[in-house]
Amino acid sequence: RSEYTAFPKLAFDGIGGPRGLALLRCGLAEAPTIISYGGPGLEDLSTTQSKDIWYLAAQQRATLKFFDVAHWAHGNSRKLIQMLEQLAKLVNAGKLRISMDEIPITDFETALNTALPGTNTKVIITMLSVQDERQRFAENEARLQAQREAQIQKQQELQSSIDALFSKPSPIFESFSSHCYQELVGGKPNEQSALTLIWLHANGEVPFEYSSLFDRALQNAPRTKLLIPAPHAPQNQNNDDTTCWFTLDESEWLEKYLHGGEQSYSYTQADLALLKGIEAQADWIAAIVEREIEANGGDASKIVLAGAGHGGVVASYTGFTKLTSTSLAGIITLSSPCILPNLLKAKTKSFLANTSLTCFAGTEDNIFPSHLQRTHLASATIPNAAFVLIPNGQHTADALELKTMTSAILLAANLTSYDIAGDAEGSDEYFS
Repeated sequence: RSEYTAFPKLAFDGIGGPRGLALLRCGLAEAPTIISYGGPGLEDLSTTQSKDIWYLAAQQRATLKFFDVAHWAHGNSRKLIQMLEQLAKLVNAGKLRISMDEIPITDFETALNTALPGTNTKVIITMLSVQDERQRFAENEARLQAQREAQIQKQQELQSSIDALFSKPSPIFESFSSHCYQELVGGKPNEQSALTLIWLHANGEVPFEYSSLFDRALQNAPRTKLLIPAPHAPQNQNNDDTTCWFTLDESEWLEKYLHGGEQSYSYTQADLALLKGIEAQADWIAAIVEREIEANGGDASKIVLAGAGHGGVVASYTGFTKLTSTSLAGIITLSSPCILPNLLKAKTKSFLANTSLTCFAGTEDNIFPSHLQRTHLASATIPNAAFVLIPNGQHTADALELKTMTSAILLAANLTSYDIAGDAEGSDEYFS
């Protein structure tokens, strides 16, 4: 209540500027005296919003006095010392206090937040001693070293998991009928098949789409047993998609696995998941190939494994890493740049290393440029590999691409007496 309170008649302003002007608005007694000194705000009350200050001063009949501490101290050094000693005694006695927080410089952001306007406290930033600074540096180095070691261990575990792929025996699959399209094409209707072609289509396609295409491409070839297996759904990453060998978008394939070299490549968890998908599908195809080898009395010299896109990748990994007894007549791919060729090279079994590999690429392939496919194949340093350009060839396996590839299929099986390529042409380049 007003009768129990008294407004101050004397006010000190040690800042100046708008904060000093606020003294006249915060409830002083009538006819107060305001002494302005210091001025760290770089303005004293005489220059602060002059119209307002004199209006308020006249309204409250205030007396404004200005005091220059620096000028006074210059001529009263002894009195200044005595005053500071008296203030020090009051501080030591706890009679003169100020709200203050000491915050180490290592927590600089907290110090800044504490000193924001409206917090009504002073902040003293304390420096670390040499010993504390050394300890902080040592703790930081230990933390970074622990992070590095954890990263190395994680990378080693990942490398071990990847190394374990393609080295275990392929599982035995009991049923093939529901997952493998089969027919006889080319040659004469009653002729015994002289060639077995296992074709792995690209992602998103279905086996019977190729029936008429191969029927035309192989019409002048010997009787050929054509097998077109579908991706094995239980092992597939999409689980219910029987048209997908493994999940990898072609734009990501191009950016991640075709651009740049692999010499300093660091494997990731995404690579491990991708390779597990490829390895699972390669197990499935290996079981089909092994069944055909057994049906031929252990002879694989007339069995060719071929594929396009994602299917071609599975064909390469199957032919070089999964078979258990003998190598195939050849492996043929179309627009299927190998994923991580150094890994394929490292996992290739010794008795499969000399298997013939022919990689076709269309000159008009707008997904995987042919020069990138060629460079990628060369980096794998597969002993018996050839890169073949198909003039005007596209990214898809259509009539032109299959007709050109048929010559390589017959060549791999030593069936060169058949002229089936017609006007199809290819430009070969061999790597050794």
